[in-house]
Amino acid sequence: MSITARIKAVWQERAGQGAGGLLLFGFTGTLLLCLAAITISFFAAGYFNPYWRRADMDYMMTYQVFLLNDGRPQDFFTHPGYLQIVLLDLWSRLFHGLGALDVIALSKIPPASDVAGFERAWTAAVRTGRLLSLTLMLAFVAAFAVLIRRLIADWRVAALAVVVLAFSTGVMFHARILRTEAVAAALSTLGLLLLLIAARSPRSSWRFLMVGCAALLCTLGVINKVQVVFAAAAWPVVVLAFGVRADERAPLWRHPASAAVVLALLAGLTVLAGIPATRLVASALHAPASGFPMLPPLFGIVGFYQAVLGVYVACAIVAFALIWRLGALETLATLLAVALGVALALLSMTLRPHPQNAVAVVNFLDLMFSWATASDSALSADGGVAIMRALRTLAAGIYEVFAHVTFVLHTSSRTTMFLVWIIVAGLVFAWRRGHRALVGQVTLLLLVAFGLDLTSTFRGAKIEYGVFADFTIIVAAAWLFGNLPPLLAHRYAFPVGALFIALTATFGQFEAVKMAWLSRSGPEGTCSWVGHYVPLIERFPYCPPQAVAPPGITAPGKT
Repeated sequence: MSITARIKAVWQERAGQGAGGLLLFGFTGTLLLCLAAITISFFAAGYFNPYWRRADMDYMMTYQVFLLNDGRPQDFFTHPGYLQIVLLDLWSRLFHGLGALDVIALSKIPPASDVAGFERAWTAAVRTGRLLSLTLMLAFVAAFAVLIRRLIADWRVAALAVVVLAFSTGVMFHARILRTEAVAAALSTLGLLLLLIAARSPRSSWRFLMVGCAALLCTLGVINKVQVVFAAAAWPVVVLAFGVRADERAPLWRHPASAAVVLALLAGLTVLAGIPATRLVASALHAPASGFPMLPPLFGIVGFYQAVLGVYVACAIVAFALIWRLGALETLATLLAVALGVALALLSMTLRPHPQNAVAVVNFLDLMFSWATASDSALSADGGVAIMRALRTLAAGIYEVFAHVTFVLHTSSRTTMFLVWIIVAGLVFAWRRGHRALVGQVTLLLLVAFGLDLTSTFRGAKIEYGVFADFTIIVAAAWLFGNLPPLLAHRYAFPVGALFIALTATFGQFEAVKMAWLSRSGPEGTCSWVGHYVPLIERFPYCPPQAVAPPGITAPGKT
């Protein structure tokens, strides 16, 4: 046979298998292939980039490590980025202990006059940080694979979801830079998967622990980037639509004596963690000073919206129990597990304590509003002016989200927009087949994804912010196709799937290739703002002394 004939024969054979024909290996083999692809892409275009190639947060995070290892306090609290700073500090100490990283303290950095020594120190530190980003993304993809396989009965759909996630722009782009978005989005996405698994496992005695772990992960995500609070607040409502009603309760809750022991232990742990966590929250609410302007307390009550968020989550748990007939004991255990998870996550801020981290996390709306007004000062005006400006910004954001979904009106490297098109076609197919509940569940996930995209438009809808919605869209697609077997065998399943995977694999490399090979800009553009974020660095060798911005000047459009 000729090569063309062989290709045609293989294509026809694979197409006859439907969407399953897209997979060359089993689930484990597909996962390993994806992890290898991410790693190869990282070293081919990313790791060896100059340390200044993606300045912005690469500088800021690395500088925090230099500060901490010089006995100085953290001074970056914008996101607040606390979790990633702590991880990067531990990671750098590990490499330093192994002899792979010489300079980890500010006082050990050579002066700017020693150009070779200065750049060698910064290059090694930034590249070490990039290795951490790669490791975190690999860990996320692996954890996602385990959980999505547990959630989706069809391993082929789960494997395809892993492929789409691994080659997505969000994973490929964030695997080679130091930014807080991907880690925060990864944690909240894993939290969502745990909640969905728990909702679909009514016979499990220990699903309250899954809910508690989800609360822990989502809170850690907020601690890294407060914008994740929108996703975390959406999950309780989303999960209400995914419950399953069991004929009888799980074994643990059928034995009051065993349940009482579990509840007593859980209550004790919650109290032990809750007392210091409550003190931490109280100190943040009544902090005498803040690095950002605080809003007046709603209704004159300090901590009002924080309390409302807590009550809302508790009500969602009770509502789930009522709708899907959970027993009182399991409901109580779930409430305690969530409280324990949140408390433990908040206490993580005591590992490398600084009061400003707690202030930023606890007063998350104040922090986000301060950044929104930094982008648009009219939002801070009084009365009707601010309201009208907010409405205009909201309308513009809705259009921006719509433009992204069309792709034609606003092109980008986010191929999940194409996945949305496929999901919509699948929803039409599901509706015609009478799968009304499935349509409602997937539509709800899509609406949350669009809402997450909408919130990012208040800060310019940068490509970095797309991970929040992209990961949710991938979960929605996996749930739709995993519960609609006839769609997997559709005659268009293989060609459409092949085209989409090819687009994802190609588009996922755009940002990486652009950074590594196509960018012709030098580092000089950072000189106008870098001094604000690294004030104790004399100057960077590529910046003339007079170009370093004094502390207090904010770089427009940064972070």
